[in-house]
Amino acid sequence: MAAGACGGGVGRADVVPFLVAGASASILLPRPRSDGSGTAEQHTVGRGTMPGMLAVSIYNGYFAAAGGVLVIAVLLITSTQTLARINALKNVLVVISDMIAALVFATFGPVSWGDVPPLAIGLLLGSWLGPAIARRLSADKLRVGIAVAGLGLAVKLGLDAF
Repeated sequence: MAAGACGGGVGRADVVPFLVAGASASILLPRPRSDGSGTAEQHTVGRGTMPGMLAVSIYNGYFAAAGGVLVIAVLLITSTQTLARINALKNVLVVISDMIAALVFATFGPVSWGDVPPLAIGLLLGSWLGPAIARRLSADKLRVGIAVAGLGLAVKLGLDAF
């Protein structure tokens, strides 16, 4: 959604570049660590995970710009899961959030059906290539790559909005 879609002046979409930039930068912050006494299945999520994911899901359903980056940021900050697990969980959560939003918008709002095929192709290519790339990169390189891509998107969105 473009900033102009919200009317004149500063609109709700004008905050999106700042949310994306903040989430992208937060991916680079130090992570909570498990105490090392448990197995991989005993990693924990913090108390802020559910409220954070609810907020990101609402945002993602409305704006969608870098929703996956925001999901990764919340999970990196609030859990001790590995980046690989967080990325996999992000994929599932974003699909659920996007499907709900798509059903609501298709039912109650105008849909530009001509835009659906190229978006579907991008979705399918990304869902095939993304995990293959993520598996081949170290967690640190993947985190930096996600953060840099998110910051680049934030700059582009900021230039579009202002």
